[in-house]
Amino acid sequence: REGRRKSGMVVLGNHDTIDPSNTYAPTLSSAGLKILLSMATSMKWKVVTFDIGNAYLNAPISREIYLNIPDKYRRMLKVPTGNAIKLKRALYGLRSSGRDWYLFFRDILCTHQYKACTFDATLYGRPGLLLGKNVDDIIACGTRIELDRLLGIMKKKFSIKIQSISDYLGYNIIYQRIENENCLNITQHEYIDKVAKFYFSDLEVNKQEKLPRT
Repeated sequence: REGRRKSGMVVLGNHDTIDPSNTYAPTLSSAGLKILLSMATSMKWKVVTFDIGNAYLNAPISREIYLNIPDKYRRMLKVPTGNAIKLKRALYGLRSSGRDWYLFFRDILCTHQYKACTFDATLYGRPGLLLGKNVDDIIACGTRIELDRLLGIMKKKFSIKIQSISDYLGYNIIYQRIENENCLNITQHEYIDKVAKFYFSDLEVNKQEKLPRT
């Protein structure tokens, strides 16, 4: 972001020799998102989205890993030359971090009586609520009581930031109540414009021209 700089230590994932079959972590599908939003519209539920800060760093790792750290951090942490540090949390860059975070978050939800859907491993539900997870971006719909309960659990476990539903994973979502009915409109016009401008830098998008929707 403009005027803001961030830095962090990451793992050289190209040196990781873990079996690729142990790195898979599902993400919310387009169909899963539309099912969740359709449920919200049908049940007249409220929808909230939030981001979990530094998600991977919350998850314990499932194997024993030691890191050789840069000299600058070695002096800062007062680690003697020739020694390594033992990794306790899923650090960004590690090939298994995505799966470790997925399993950790799943276990938290299951502990609080949320059940995973059989057809989509990133959808979780309980009476009065349905939740979808895409790495650290969470979207949920439900009754006010159930949403307050969910947010209470999340705030105790993580640092979360409430986001606008209008822009979620490249989707432009308009969810509003009109004449006592919940209305839902999903488009990807901003995402399409970004892709078009990236690959065709000389392309001028004419917003006045009407194109057929599919």
